[in-house]
Amino acid sequence: MVFPSTEVQHLIRQGSDHAPLHMSCNTEEVPITKPFKFLNFWSKHQQFKKIVEDS
Repeated sequence: MVFPSTEVQHLIRQGSDHAPLHMSCNTEEVPITKPFKFLNFWSKHQQFKKIVEDS
């Protein structure tokens, strides 16, 4: 995989001899959208209705 615009930031050491890095890797890949799937067995769960109402 190629990362055409990768940014690297050197972060401050805090209480360690390790030098942390923060990397931002931007790819040109299109995200895959997965369809929503409802599994009917969840509706048979004893607390299903309450969980849905609370959400």
